[in-house]
Amino acid sequence: IKTIQLFNHESVPCYWSIAEKGKPLKKVSQKQRPPPVVFRMIPSSGMLSPGERVNVQIRFSPAEGNAYNVQLVVRVAESTEQVSITAQGQGEEPKLQFCPPVLELGPCLPDTTEVEAEVIVKNPCSFPVEFYSLEFDKQYLEEEKMLRLMQGYDENNILLLPPRAPGESLPTELLDYYKEYCSQLKDDGSFRHTCSSCSAIVYCTY
Repeated sequence: IKTIQLFNHESVPCYWSIAEKGKPLKKVSQKQRPPPVVFRMIPSSGMLSPGERVNVQIRFSPAEGNAYNVQLVVRVAESTEQVSITAQGQGEEPKLQFCPPVLELGPCLPDTTEVEAEVIVKNPCSFPVEFYSLEFDKQYLEEEKMLRLMQGYDENNILLLPPRAPGESLPTELLDYYKEYCSQLKDDGSFRHTCSSCSAIVYCTY
C-alpha cells in the first residue's frame, strides 16, 4: 500500500477522480464479469474545498506472478489538465514441487499393516512458503474461526492484515479479541459479532 496526497491550491471547490488510463469510472453490467483490480485507489473520487487535502491509498493486489506497470490518471472536473502517475508492482506467486508428482501405494489388505510412501516437497521460490492441509491443520481451522469474527471487511469481503512470516500466528490484537469473545460467550452467551458472511482474507505468508 502506498499513499499519495492531493491538494487543492485554488480558490474554488475541486471535484476529482483517479482511475487507470483507459479505464474511466463506470458501473459494470451484472452480466459482465469485471476483470481483477490490480491497483485499487481508496477513495477513487471526491471533492476538495479550497486549501483542503486528501490522502489516497493505492493498494497493489496482483492476480498473477507478473510485473505490472499502469498509468493512473487524476482528472479534475471542468478542467482539461490531467496528472499521470506511474504505478509499478511485481507479483510473486508461491509454488511448490512434489516428487514424485504421482504417488502410487502398493496393494494392502483391509485391517492389516498400513502402506506408507515418502513425498519430497521442494520450494523453488526465492522466499519461504508455508503450506498446510485445509482439512487436518488444527491451527488453520482455529484461525478461520477467529477471522470470521473480525470486522473491517470491504465490499468484496476482503480483510487486510499485516504481513506475517511463515509459521507465525495471527496478530496479537486478533488473538486477544477472540479470547474476549470466548470468555463472554461462556459467561452469558450474549456477545455477538456483525460479520456473518466473510469469505476472503488477504495476508502475506512469505
